[in-house]
Amino acid sequence: MCQPSVGTDGPAHRNPHSYSDALNVFGGGGPLLILSIIGLIITVIIAVFAILAMYNAYTYKAYHVPVLGNLADKFMSKANGPQ
Repeated sequence: MCQPSVGTDGPAHRNPHSYSDALNVFGGGGPLLILSIIGLIITVIIAVFAILAMYNAYTYKAYHVPVLGNLADKFMSKANGPQ
């Protein structure tokens, strides 16, 4: 059986069941920090488009989200068939 480490003698005597190693799997948090910042930016962009879409719907104006609106129109024209 593995004995827990008792001192700070270096990596040879580390506890193999340490939770600090599990936290450092992703490079100490760097990539996770970058991913969370990217996720936050995407969330803010989606929220802005949602607010713009709600405002335009309230004022009875047609509004297309720049990329997704055109894509949705293309799919709907295929779903409706030739006219």
